[in-house]
Amino acid sequence: MASQTLSPRQKMINMMYLVLTAILALNVSAEIMEAFELFRSSLYASAQKTNKENEETASLLNKHIEKEIEQGNRRNAEVIVMINEIRSEAGGMNEYIGTISKKLEEFGRVDPLTGKIIMKEEKDKNYSFWLGANDLASNGSGNGEAIKLKEKLENYIQWANEYMKKIDPSLTENAFSSITGLNSDPNGPSEAGAVQKS
Repeated sequence: MASQTLSPRQKMINMMYLVLTAILALNVSAEIMEAFELFRSSLYASAQKTNKENEETASLLNKHIEKEIEQGNRRNAEVIVMINEIRSEAGGMNEYIGTISKKLEEFGRVDPLTGKIIMKEEKDKNYSFWLGANDLASNGSGNGEAIKLKEKLENYIQWANEYMKKIDPSLTENAFSSITGLNSDPNGPSEAGAVQKS
Protein backbone atom coordinates (compact mmCIF):
# COMPACT_ATOMS: atom_id res chain seq x y z
CA MET A 1 0.00 0.00 0.00
CA ALA A 2 1.22 3.46 -0.88
CA SER A 3 0.51 5.02 2.50
CA GLN A 4 2.57 2.48 4.45
CA THR A 5 6.15 3.25 5.38
CA LEU A 6 8.48 0.53 4.17
CA SER A 7 11.25 -0.75 6.35
CA PRO A 8 14.82 -0.45 5.02
CA ARG A 9 14.83 -4.23 4.59
CA GLN A 10 11.65 -4.17 2.47
CA LYS A 11 13.03 -1.28 0.38
CA MET A 12 16.18 -3.31 -0.25
CA ILE A 13 14.12 -6.37 -1.31
CA ASN A 14 12.02 -4.21 -3.67
CA MET A 15 15.17 -2.71 -5.19
CA MET A 16 16.62 -6.21 -5.71
CA TYR A 17 13.43 -7.25 -7.55
CA LEU A 18 13.76 -4.22 -9.82
CA VAL A 19 17.40 -4.99 -10.55
CA LEU A 20 16.60 -8.67 -11.18
CA THR A 21 13.78 -7.70 -13.57
CA ALA A 22 16.12 -5.38 -15.48
CA ILE A 23 18.80 -8.08 -15.73
CA LEU A 24 16.25 -10.61 -17.01
CA ALA A 25 15.01 -8.11 -19.61
CA LEU A 26 18.56 -7.57 -20.85
CA ASN A 27 19.17 -11.33 -21.09
CA VAL A 28 16.13 -11.99 -23.27
CA SER A 29 18.02 -10.82 -26.33
CA ALA A 30 20.96 -13.14 -25.66
CA GLU A 31 18.54 -16.03 -25.11
CA ILE A 32 16.94 -15.34 -28.48
CA MET A 33 20.36 -15.60 -30.11
CA GLU A 34 21.04 -18.83 -28.17
CA ALA A 35 17.72 -20.25 -29.40
CA PHE A 36 18.52 -19.11 -32.93
CA GLU A 37 21.91 -20.85 -32.71
CA LEU A 38 20.15 -24.08 -31.72
CA PHE A 39 17.64 -23.60 -34.55
CA ARG A 40 20.47 -22.99 -37.03
CA SER A 41 22.53 -25.97 -35.99
CA SER A 42 19.79 -28.61 -35.79
CA LEU A 43 16.31 -27.74 -36.98
CA TYR A 44 17.34 -25.61 -39.94
CA ALA A 45 19.63 -28.37 -41.28
CA SER A 46 16.81 -30.89 -40.87
CA ALA A 47 14.35 -28.56 -42.62
CA GLN A 48 16.79 -28.06 -45.50
CA LYS A 49 17.15 -31.84 -45.89
CA THR A 50 13.38 -32.34 -45.84
CA ASN A 51 12.93 -29.50 -48.32
CA LYS A 52 15.43 -31.15 -50.69
CA GLU A 53 13.65 -34.51 -50.40
CA ASN A 54 10.27 -32.82 -51.05
CA GLU A 55 11.68 -31.12 -54.16
CA GLU A 56 12.99 -34.45 -55.46
CA THR A 57 9.62 -36.14 -54.82
CA ALA A 58 7.75 -33.29 -56.54
CA SER A 59 10.08 -33.51 -59.56
CA LEU A 60 9.58 -37.29 -59.82
CA LEU A 61 5.79 -36.85 -59.59
CA ASN A 62 5.87 -34.16 -62.28
CA LYS A 63 7.92 -36.39 -64.62
CA HIS A 64 5.65 -39.37 -64.02
CA ILE A 65 2.46 -37.37 -64.64
CA GLU A 66 3.91 -35.70 -67.74
CA LYS A 67 4.74 -39.18 -69.09
CA GLU A 68 1.13 -40.25 -68.40
CA ILE A 69 -0.14 -37.16 -70.25
CA GLU A 70 2.09 -37.93 -73.25
CA GLN A 71 0.48 -41.40 -73.36
CA GLY A 72 -3.00 -39.81 -73.38
CA ASN A 73 -3.86 -40.31 -69.71
CA ARG A 74 -4.84 -36.91 -68.24
CA ARG A 75 -6.34 -38.32 -65.03
CA ASN A 76 -3.60 -36.78 -62.81
CA ALA A 77 -2.95 -33.59 -64.83
CA GLU A 78 -4.45 -31.44 -62.07
CA VAL A 79 -1.84 -32.74 -59.60
CA ILE A 80 0.92 -30.86 -61.49
CA VAL A 81 -0.95 -27.58 -60.88
CA MET A 82 -1.32 -28.47 -57.18
CA ILE A 83 2.38 -29.33 -56.84
CA ASN A 84 3.38 -26.00 -58.39
CA GLU A 85 0.97 -24.02 -56.17
CA ILE A 86 2.27 -25.73 -53.03
CA ARG A 87 5.89 -25.27 -54.17
CA SER A 88 5.26 -21.58 -54.73
CA GLU A 89 3.67 -20.95 -51.31
CA ALA A 90 6.16 -23.10 -49.37
CA GLY A 91 9.07 -21.63 -51.33
CA GLY A 92 7.99 -18.09 -50.46
CA MET A 93 7.78 -18.98 -46.77
CA ASN A 94 11.18 -20.71 -46.84
CA GLU A 95 12.72 -17.72 -48.58
CA TYR A 96 11.30 -15.33 -45.97
CA ILE A 97 12.62 -17.44 -43.06
CA GLY A 98 15.99 -17.65 -44.82
CA THR A 99 16.07 -13.84 -44.99
CA ILE A 100 15.44 -13.62 -41.23
CA SER A 101 18.13 -16.21 -40.62
CA LYS A 102 20.69 -14.22 -42.64
CA LYS A 103 19.79 -11.01 -40.78
CA LEU A 104 20.30 -12.68 -37.38
CA GLU A 105 23.61 -14.08 -38.61
CA GLU A 106 24.66 -10.50 -39.47
CA PHE A 107 23.83 -9.31 -35.95
CA GLY A 108 25.60 -12.16 -34.22
CA ARG A 109 28.46 -12.48 -36.73
CA VAL A 110 29.24 -16.03 -37.78
CA ASP A 111 32.66 -17.53 -37.16
CA PRO A 112 33.88 -18.61 -40.63
CA LEU A 113 35.76 -21.62 -39.20
CA THR A 114 33.12 -23.10 -36.88
CA GLY A 115 29.95 -21.62 -38.39
CA LYS A 116 28.80 -20.66 -34.88
CA ILE A 117 27.45 -17.28 -33.84
CA ILE A 118 30.11 -15.22 -32.08
CA MET A 119 28.23 -12.23 -30.64
CA LYS A 120 25.22 -13.79 -28.91
CA GLU A 121 25.09 -10.86 -26.51
CA GLU A 122 24.21 -8.37 -29.29
CA LYS A 123 21.13 -6.77 -27.75
CA ASP A 124 20.29 -3.47 -29.42
CA LYS A 125 20.15 -4.64 -33.05
CA ASN A 126 18.43 -7.88 -32.11
CA TYR A 127 15.82 -6.13 -29.95
CA SER A 128 14.98 -3.47 -32.53
CA PHE A 129 14.89 -6.08 -35.33
CA TRP A 130 12.23 -8.14 -33.55
CA LEU A 131 10.24 -5.37 -31.85
CA GLY A 132 10.88 -2.44 -34.17
CA ALA A 133 11.05 1.27 -33.42
CA ASN A 134 7.78 1.23 -31.47
CA ASP A 135 8.04 -1.73 -29.10
CA LEU A 136 4.74 -0.80 -27.41
CA ALA A 137 2.72 -1.17 -30.63
CA SER A 138 0.38 -4.14 -31.09
CA ASN A 139 -0.25 -4.55 -27.35
CA GLY A 140 3.45 -4.78 -26.53
CA SER A 141 4.37 -7.04 -29.45
CA GLY A 142 6.02 -4.14 -31.25
CA ASN A 143 6.01 -3.33 -34.94
CA GLY A 144 9.17 -5.19 -35.93
CA GLU A 145 9.91 -8.52 -37.58
CA ALA A 146 8.30 -10.61 -34.80
CA ILE A 147 4.81 -9.35 -35.63
CA LYS A 148 5.48 -9.74 -39.37
CA LEU A 149 6.73 -13.30 -38.88
CA LYS A 150 3.64 -14.20 -36.83
CA GLU A 151 1.32 -12.71 -39.48
CA LYS A 152 3.13 -14.51 -42.31
CA LEU A 153 2.97 -17.84 -40.47
CA GLU A 154 -0.72 -17.35 -39.65
CA ASN A 155 -1.46 -16.47 -43.30
CA TYR A 156 0.47 -19.53 -44.46
CA ILE A 157 -1.46 -21.79 -42.08
CA GLN A 158 -4.75 -20.25 -43.23
CA TRP A 159 -3.75 -20.80 -46.87
CA ALA A 160 -2.79 -24.43 -46.14
CA ASN A 161 -6.12 -25.10 -44.39
CA GLU A 162 -8.11 -23.57 -47.24
CA TYR A 163 -6.04 -25.52 -49.77
CA MET A 164 -6.63 -28.80 -47.91
CA LYS A 165 -10.38 -28.14 -47.87
CA LYS A 166 -10.27 -27.36 -51.61
CA ILE A 167 -8.57 -30.73 -52.23
CA ASP A 168 -10.90 -32.61 -49.87
CA PRO A 169 -14.23 -30.78 -49.34
CA SER A 170 -15.26 -33.38 -46.73
CA LEU A 171 -12.80 -31.83 -44.23
CA THR A 172 -14.81 -30.04 -41.56
CA GLU A 173 -11.92 -28.95 -39.34
CA ASN A 174 -8.65 -27.20 -40.06
CA ALA A 175 -5.84 -29.63 -40.83
CA PHE A 176 -3.26 -27.24 -39.38
CA SER A 177 -3.70 -25.33 -36.14
CA SER A 178 -2.84 -21.68 -35.60
CA ILE A 179 0.62 -20.83 -34.23
CA THR A 180 -1.09 -18.97 -31.39
CA GLY A 181 -2.85 -22.19 -30.41
CA LEU A 182 -6.25 -20.58 -30.92
CA ASN A 183 -8.75 -22.10 -33.28
CA SER A 184 -9.85 -19.67 -35.97
CA ASP A 185 -12.90 -21.79 -36.78
CA PRO A 186 -16.05 -19.76 -35.94
CA ASN A 187 -17.91 -22.99 -35.04
CA GLY A 188 -15.91 -23.32 -31.85
CA PRO A 189 -12.75 -24.87 -30.43
CA SER A 190 -11.35 -28.16 -31.56
CA GLU A 191 -8.25 -30.20 -30.83
CA ALA A 192 -5.12 -28.65 -32.33
CA GLY A 193 -4.39 -30.12 -35.71
CA ALA A 194 -7.47 -32.36 -35.71
CA VAL A 195 -8.89 -33.45 -39.03
CA GLN A 196 -12.41 -34.81 -39.05
CA LYS A 197 -14.29 -36.23 -41.98
CA SER A 198 -18.05 -36.19 -42.14
